[in-house]
Amino acid sequence: MLGLTFRQLQVFVDVVELGSFRACADRLGINQVSVSGHIHSMERQIGHALFYRRQGVTSELTENGHLLYRYAVPMLEQAHDLMQELGSTEAGRLRPRLIATGPGYVTFRLAGVLAEFGERFPEYQIEIEPNDSYPAADAVARGDADIGFHIGLEGTLPASCEIVGRERIAFYVGRSHPLATRNIVSAEDLSACPLISLPRKDRLRDVVEAVLAQLGVSGNLVALQTANAALAQRTLLQGKAMACLFAQIARVEVELGNLVELPLAEALPMIEVGVILSRRISGRKAAAELLMLSRRGWPVSQKSPPD
Repeated sequence: MLGLTFRQLQVFVDVVELGSFRACADRLGINQVSVSGHIHSMERQIGHALFYRRQGVTSELTENGHLLYRYAVPMLEQAHDLMQELGSTEAGRLRPRLIATGPGYVTFRLAGVLAEFGERFPEYQIEIEPNDSYPAADAVARGDADIGFHIGLEGTLPASCEIVGRERIAFYVGRSHPLATRNIVSAEDLSACPLISLPRKDRLRDVVEAVLAQLGVSGNLVALQTANAALAQRTLLQGKAMACLFAQIARVEVELGNLVELPLAEALPMIEVGVILSRRISGRKAAAELLMLSRRGWPVSQKSPPD
Protein backbone atom coordinates (compact mmCIF):
# COMPACT_ATOMS: atom_id res chain seq x y z
CA MET A 1 0.00 0.00 0.00
CA LEU A 2 2.90 2.34 0.73
CA GLY A 3 3.82 2.30 -2.95
CA LEU A 4 0.52 3.85 -4.09
CA THR A 5 0.64 7.48 -5.21
CA PHE A 6 -1.95 10.21 -4.84
CA ARG A 7 -2.15 10.34 -8.64
CA GLN A 8 -3.10 6.66 -8.74
CA LEU A 9 -5.68 7.18 -6.02
CA GLN A 10 -7.18 10.13 -7.94
CA VAL A 11 -7.43 8.07 -11.12
CA PHE A 12 -9.02 5.19 -9.18
CA VAL A 13 -11.58 7.45 -7.47
CA ASP A 14 -12.48 9.12 -10.79
CA VAL A 15 -13.05 5.74 -12.46
CA VAL A 16 -15.37 4.78 -9.60
CA GLU A 17 -17.30 8.04 -9.54
CA LEU A 18 -17.51 8.57 -13.30
CA GLY A 19 -18.39 4.95 -14.00
CA SER A 20 -15.83 3.98 -16.64
CA PHE A 21 -12.19 4.12 -17.67
CA ARG A 22 -13.15 6.16 -20.75
CA ALA A 23 -15.01 8.82 -18.75
CA CYS A 24 -12.08 9.07 -16.33
CA ALA A 25 -9.63 9.52 -19.22
CA ASP A 26 -11.81 12.26 -20.74
CA ARG A 27 -12.13 14.08 -17.41
CA LEU A 28 -8.41 13.97 -16.61
CA GLY A 29 -7.30 14.73 -20.17
CA ILE A 30 -5.27 11.53 -20.53
CA ASN A 31 -5.72 8.46 -22.72
CA GLN A 32 -7.57 5.34 -21.64
CA VAL A 33 -4.40 3.22 -21.82
CA SER A 34 -2.86 5.45 -19.16
CA VAL A 35 -5.91 5.01 -16.91
CA SER A 36 -5.74 1.23 -17.32
CA GLY A 37 -2.02 1.34 -16.55
CA HIS A 38 -2.62 3.16 -13.27
CA ILE A 39 -5.30 0.69 -12.21
CA HIS A 40 -3.27 -2.39 -13.18
CA SER A 41 -0.25 -1.00 -11.30
CA MET A 42 -2.38 -0.50 -8.18
CA GLU A 43 -3.79 -4.02 -8.43
CA ARG A 44 -0.28 -5.47 -8.72
CA GLN A 45 0.89 -3.56 -5.65
CA ILE A 46 -2.18 -4.47 -3.59
CA GLY A 47 -2.34 -8.06 -4.84
CA HIS A 48 -6.10 -7.94 -5.50
CA ALA A 49 -8.39 -6.96 -8.35
CA LEU A 50 -10.21 -3.66 -7.80
CA PHE A 51 -12.79 -3.98 -10.60
CA TYR A 52 -14.72 -6.81 -12.19
CA ARG A 53 -13.87 -6.83 -15.89
CA ARG A 54 -17.02 -7.15 -18.00
CA GLN A 55 -17.00 -5.95 -21.59
CA GLY A 56 -19.30 -2.99 -22.29
CA VAL A 57 -20.50 -2.71 -18.68
CA THR A 58 -20.00 0.15 -16.23
CA SER A 59 -16.91 -0.47 -14.10
CA GLU A 60 -18.01 -2.42 -10.99
CA LEU A 61 -15.95 -2.55 -7.80
CA THR A 62 -14.82 -5.76 -6.13
CA GLU A 63 -15.02 -6.03 -2.33
CA ASN A 64 -11.39 -4.87 -2.10
CA GLY A 65 -12.19 -2.05 -4.51
CA HIS A 66 -14.97 -0.84 -2.20
CA LEU A 67 -12.58 -0.96 0.75
CA LEU A 68 -9.94 1.08 -1.07
CA TYR A 69 -12.52 3.63 -2.24
CA ARG A 70 -13.71 4.24 1.35
CA TYR A 71 -10.14 5.08 2.36
CA ALA A 72 -9.06 6.88 -0.82
CA VAL A 73 -11.70 9.65 -0.81
CA PRO A 74 -10.85 11.11 2.63
CA MET A 75 -7.13 10.63 1.94
CA LEU A 76 -7.35 12.78 -1.21
CA GLU A 77 -9.44 15.41 0.57
CA GLN A 78 -6.95 15.58 3.43
CA ALA A 79 -4.03 15.77 1.00
CA HIS A 80 -5.67 18.74 -0.73
CA ASP A 81 -6.36 20.47 2.61
CA LEU A 82 -2.74 19.95 3.68
CA MET A 83 -1.32 21.33 0.42
CA GLN A 84 -3.64 24.33 0.65
CA GLU A 85 -2.68 24.91 4.30
CA LEU A 86 0.98 24.86 3.30
CA GLY A 87 0.27 27.33 0.51
CA SER A 88 1.46 24.92 -2.13
CA THR A 89 0.69 25.67 -5.80
CA GLU A 90 0.22 21.91 -6.19
CA ALA A 91 -3.07 22.10 -4.26
CA GLY A 92 -4.91 23.14 -7.40
CA ARG A 93 -3.70 20.05 -9.22
CA LEU A 94 -5.30 17.84 -6.57
CA ARG A 95 -8.68 19.57 -6.80
CA PRO A 96 -11.28 17.45 -8.57
CA ARG A 97 -13.28 19.26 -11.23
CA LEU A 98 -17.04 19.51 -10.81
CA ILE A 99 -18.72 20.26 -14.13
CA ALA A 100 -22.18 21.86 -14.06
CA THR A 101 -24.36 21.71 -17.15
CA GLY A 102 -27.92 22.49 -18.18
CA PRO A 103 -29.93 25.01 -20.20
CA GLY A 104 -28.11 28.31 -20.64
CA TYR A 105 -30.87 30.28 -18.91
CA VAL A 106 -30.64 28.09 -15.80
CA THR A 107 -26.84 28.07 -15.55
CA PHE A 108 -26.87 31.87 -16.06
CA ARG A 109 -29.42 32.36 -13.27
CA LEU A 110 -27.47 30.10 -10.92
CA ALA A 111 -23.94 31.24 -11.83
CA GLY A 112 -23.75 33.22 -8.59
CA VAL A 113 -24.88 30.17 -6.63
CA LEU A 114 -22.14 28.04 -8.19
CA ALA A 115 -19.58 30.76 -7.46
CA GLU A 116 -20.61 30.87 -3.78
CA PHE A 117 -20.53 27.07 -3.66
CA GLY A 118 -16.97 27.17 -5.00
CA GLU A 119 -15.98 29.62 -2.27
CA ARG A 120 -17.45 27.40 0.45
CA PHE A 121 -15.85 24.26 -0.98
CA PRO A 122 -12.47 25.34 -2.40
CA GLU A 123 -11.44 21.69 -2.66
CA TYR A 124 -13.51 21.55 -5.86
CA GLN A 125 -12.79 23.30 -9.13
CA ILE A 126 -16.18 24.39 -10.53
CA GLU A 127 -16.70 24.63 -14.30
CA ILE A 128 -19.96 25.64 -16.01
CA GLU A 129 -20.79 24.18 -19.41
CA PRO A 130 -24.22 25.42 -20.61
CA ASN A 131 -25.96 23.07 -23.00
CA ASP A 132 -29.42 23.50 -24.52
CA SER A 133 -29.27 20.48 -26.82
CA TYR A 134 -29.63 17.38 -24.62
CA PRO A 135 -30.92 16.49 -21.12
CA ALA A 136 -28.50 17.18 -18.30
CA ALA A 137 -29.28 13.72 -16.86
CA ASP A 138 -27.65 12.17 -19.93
CA ALA A 139 -24.47 14.19 -19.34
CA VAL A 140 -24.36 13.11 -15.69
CA ALA A 141 -25.03 9.46 -16.60
CA ARG A 142 -22.20 9.51 -19.16
CA GLY A 143 -19.79 11.05 -16.66
CA ASP A 144 -19.53 14.28 -18.67
CA ALA A 145 -20.95 16.36 -15.81
CA ASP A 146 -21.40 16.18 -12.04
CA ILE A 147 -24.18 18.73 -11.60
CA GLY A 148 -27.05 18.60 -14.09
CA PHE A 149 -29.76 21.25 -14.09
CA HIS A 150 -33.13 20.33 -15.60
CA ILE A 151 -36.10 22.44 -16.54
CA GLY A 152 -39.61 21.34 -17.46
CA LEU A 153 -43.33 21.66 -16.79
CA GLU A 154 -44.38 21.04 -13.22
CA GLY A 155 -44.47 17.31 -12.52
CA THR A 156 -42.49 16.25 -15.61
CA LEU A 157 -38.89 16.24 -14.36
CA PRO A 158 -37.07 12.91 -13.85
CA ALA A 159 -37.73 11.24 -10.49
CA SER A 160 -34.02 11.53 -9.66
CA CYS A 161 -34.23 15.35 -9.78
CA GLU A 162 -34.19 17.43 -6.61
CA ILE A 163 -36.53 20.37 -7.24
CA VAL A 164 -34.78 23.64 -6.37
CA GLY A 165 -37.01 26.29 -7.93
CA ARG A 166 -40.16 27.20 -9.81
CA GLU A 167 -40.63 29.90 -12.41
CA ARG A 168 -43.76 31.41 -13.92
CA ILE A 169 -44.07 31.69 -17.70
CA ALA A 170 -46.49 33.68 -19.82
CA PHE A 171 -47.19 34.84 -23.37
CA TYR A 172 -46.04 38.35 -24.25
CA VAL A 173 -46.56 40.80 -27.12
CA GLY A 174 -45.35 44.31 -27.89
CA ARG A 175 -47.65 47.13 -26.75
CA SER A 176 -48.74 47.86 -30.35
CA HIS A 177 -49.84 44.26 -30.98
CA PRO A 178 -53.60 43.76 -31.63
CA LEU A 179 -53.90 41.41 -28.64
CA ALA A 180 -52.24 43.86 -26.23
CA THR A 181 -55.54 45.52 -25.26
CA ARG A 182 -57.63 42.34 -24.88
CA ASN A 183 -59.16 41.55 -21.50
CA ILE A 184 -59.08 37.81 -22.23
CA VAL A 185 -57.12 35.99 -24.91
CA SER A 186 -58.40 32.60 -26.09
CA ALA A 187 -56.55 29.58 -27.47
CA GLU A 188 -57.96 30.47 -30.89
CA ASP A 189 -56.48 33.98 -30.60
CA LEU A 190 -53.09 32.51 -29.71
CA SER A 191 -53.24 29.99 -32.57
CA ALA A 192 -53.77 32.82 -35.07
CA CYS A 193 -50.76 34.78 -33.80
CA PRO A 194 -47.27 34.37 -35.37
CA LEU A 195 -44.82 32.94 -32.83
CA ILE A 196 -41.18 33.71 -32.03
CA SER A 197 -39.68 30.26 -31.54
CA LEU A 198 -36.44 28.71 -30.34
CA PRO A 199 -34.43 26.43 -32.67
CA ARG A 200 -35.55 22.81 -32.80
CA LYS A 201 -32.44 21.52 -30.95
CA ASP A 202 -33.07 23.81 -27.97
CA ARG A 203 -34.51 21.90 -24.99
CA LEU A 204 -36.55 24.93 -23.87
CA ARG A 205 -38.49 24.72 -27.11
CA ASP A 206 -39.89 21.39 -25.89
CA VAL A 207 -41.18 23.16 -22.78
CA VAL A 208 -42.91 25.88 -24.82
CA GLU A 209 -44.46 23.30 -27.18
CA ALA A 210 -45.79 21.37 -24.18
CA VAL A 211 -47.43 24.56 -22.89
CA LEU A 212 -48.99 25.26 -26.31
CA ALA A 213 -50.31 21.70 -26.50
CA GLN A 214 -51.81 21.93 -23.01
CA LEU A 215 -53.66 25.11 -24.03
CA GLY A 216 -54.84 23.60 -27.31
CA VAL A 217 -52.83 26.12 -29.34
CA SER A 218 -51.61 24.92 -32.74
CA GLY A 219 -50.87 25.97 -36.31
CA ASN A 220 -48.92 29.11 -35.47
CA LEU A 221 -46.88 30.71 -38.20
CA VAL A 222 -43.24 31.13 -37.19
CA ALA A 223 -42.34 34.82 -37.20
CA LEU A 224 -38.75 34.14 -36.16
CA GLN A 225 -36.72 31.14 -35.04
CA THR A 226 -33.66 32.12 -33.02
CA ALA A 227 -31.75 31.56 -29.79
CA ASN A 228 -30.53 35.18 -29.90
CA ALA A 229 -32.42 36.91 -27.06
CA ALA A 230 -31.72 40.45 -28.32
CA LEU A 231 -33.01 39.65 -31.82
CA ALA A 232 -36.11 37.96 -30.41
CA GLN A 233 -36.83 40.97 -28.19
CA ARG A 234 -36.50 43.45 -31.07
CA THR A 235 -38.94 41.40 -33.14
CA LEU A 236 -41.35 41.14 -30.20
CA LEU A 237 -41.29 44.91 -29.60
CA GLN A 238 -42.33 45.50 -33.21
CA GLY A 239 -45.78 44.25 -32.24
CA LYS A 240 -46.21 41.61 -34.95
CA ALA A 241 -45.60 38.39 -33.04
CA MET A 242 -45.84 36.79 -29.59
CA ALA A 243 -43.40 34.80 -27.47
CA CYS A 244 -43.60 32.51 -24.46
CA LEU A 245 -41.11 33.84 -21.89
CA PHE A 246 -40.08 33.39 -18.31
CA ALA A 247 -41.74 36.11 -16.25
CA GLN A 248 -38.36 37.03 -14.76
CA ILE A 249 -36.91 37.71 -18.23
CA ALA A 250 -39.82 39.90 -19.31
CA ARG A 251 -40.26 41.76 -16.02
CA VAL A 252 -38.25 44.89 -16.83
CA GLU A 253 -39.80 45.43 -20.28
CA VAL A 254 -43.28 44.92 -18.81
CA GLU A 255 -42.59 47.49 -16.09
CA LEU A 256 -41.38 49.93 -18.77
CA GLY A 257 -44.59 49.39 -20.72
CA ASN A 258 -42.83 47.92 -23.76
CA LEU A 259 -44.24 44.41 -23.37
CA VAL A 260 -47.72 43.25 -22.38
CA GLU A 261 -48.49 39.93 -20.72
CA LEU A 262 -51.49 38.34 -22.39
CA PRO A 263 -54.36 37.54 -19.99
CA LEU A 264 -55.39 33.95 -20.67
CA ALA A 265 -58.59 32.19 -19.72
CA GLU A 266 -56.56 29.23 -18.42
CA ALA A 267 -53.67 29.51 -15.97
CA LEU A 268 -50.34 28.26 -17.30
CA PRO A 269 -48.40 25.57 -15.44
CA MET A 270 -45.32 26.55 -13.47
CA ILE A 271 -41.89 25.62 -14.73
CA GLU A 272 -39.77 23.53 -12.36
CA VAL A 273 -35.99 23.61 -12.06
CA GLY A 274 -34.30 20.48 -10.76
CA VAL A 275 -30.78 19.21 -10.07
CA ILE A 276 -29.28 15.76 -10.65
CA LEU A 277 -25.95 15.04 -8.98
CA SER A 278 -23.29 12.51 -9.93
CA ARG A 279 -22.08 9.80 -7.61
CA ARG A 280 -18.89 11.70 -6.82
CA ILE A 281 -20.83 14.47 -5.03
CA SER A 282 -24.21 12.92 -4.15
CA GLY A 283 -24.59 12.15 -0.45
CA ARG A 284 -21.74 14.40 0.66
CA LYS A 285 -22.00 17.58 2.69
CA ALA A 286 -21.21 19.53 -0.46
CA ALA A 287 -24.32 18.13 -2.16
CA ALA A 288 -26.66 19.29 0.62
CA GLU A 289 -25.03 22.72 0.58
CA LEU A 290 -25.40 23.01 -3.20
CA LEU A 291 -29.11 22.15 -3.04
CA MET A 292 -29.64 24.69 -0.25
CA LEU A 293 -27.84 27.44 -2.17
CA SER A 294 -29.75 26.61 -5.38
CA ARG A 295 -33.12 26.85 -3.64
CA ARG A 296 -32.12 30.15 -2.05
CA GLY A 297 -30.86 31.48 -5.40
CA TRP A 298 -34.07 30.66 -7.28
CA PRO A 299 -36.99 32.36 -5.49
CA VAL A 300 -40.38 31.26 -6.77
CA SER A 301 -42.04 33.78 -9.08
CA GLN A 302 -45.42 34.46 -7.48
CA LYS A 303 -46.67 37.42 -9.48
CA SER A 304 -50.24 36.72 -10.56
CA PRO A 305 -51.31 36.99 -14.20
CA PRO A 306 -52.84 40.33 -15.16
CA ASP A 307 -56.54 40.89 -14.44
